[in-house]
Amino acid sequence: MVRTLFWDADTQVDFMAPSGAMYVPGAETIVPNLERLTFHARRMGVERAGSVTHREPGDEGEPAPYGRERCPPHCVAGTPGAAKIPATAPENPLWVPSNPIPCPVLAAQVRDHDGEVFLLKQRFDVFSNPNASTVLRALDPERIVVYGVALDVSGRHAVEGFLRLGVAEIWMVEDAAKAIRPEAALPLLDSWRRTGVRIATTDEVLAEVR
Repeated sequence: MVRTLFWDADTQVDFMAPSGAMYVPGAETIVPNLERLTFHARRMGVERAGSVTHREPGDEGEPAPYGRERCPPHCVAGTPGAAKIPATAPENPLWVPSNPIPCPVLAAQVRDHDGEVFLLKQRFDVFSNPNASTVLRALDPERIVVYGVALDVSGRHAVEGFLRLGVAEIWMVEDAAKAIRPEAALPLLDSWRRTGVRIATTDEVLAEVR
C-alpha cells in the first residue's frame, strides 16, 4: 500500500468565506469537495496534514501576491478568520510553531501523534516554517495529495517544495483548489503536469486512494 498524505493548504475562514479578509474568489464552491476529502481520509485511515496562516496582532505580514500592496490583516490568532472552516476542521491536531524545534524531538512528536499535523506559518510558503522538512520526513509519505487555497500561492509553494524534497508522487486535486487569479491556474497545472505531478479530481482521489 502506498503511504499517502492528504495536504490541506490554508482552508481558513479569511481565505474561504466571501466575507474573509483575503477571500480567494470562488473558494466557497469547493467546500463540498473539501469535506469529502476530509471524511475520506478519516474513514480510510489516511494521514492528514497541512498549513495554516497564523499571524499575531500588529503583524504587517509580507507584500501581497503579484507585487500588489501589503496584505490586509488576516488569519490573526484568536480571531474567527484564523479558524479552519468546519469542512476541514482538524481532529486532535498537533500545531507545529514556526520557531525551530530540534529535529529528533519534533520527529518523535510527529511519529507518536495520533491525529493531524498542521504547520503554522507567517508567510505564504509553508517551508518558511523551519520545521516543515522535519515534519515531512517524519511522516514519510510516498504520495502527497494537495488541495486548498490559494492554488497559485500557498498551494504552489507546497507543490514546489514537495518536488524539491523528491516525494515520489504528488497529486493536485484541481476541483478542490482555487487560485487568487483564476487565469493563473491552468498554466500552473500544465507546468506541474510536465514535471510529473498528477492533476486529479476529487472523484479520482476517492476512488483510488484506499
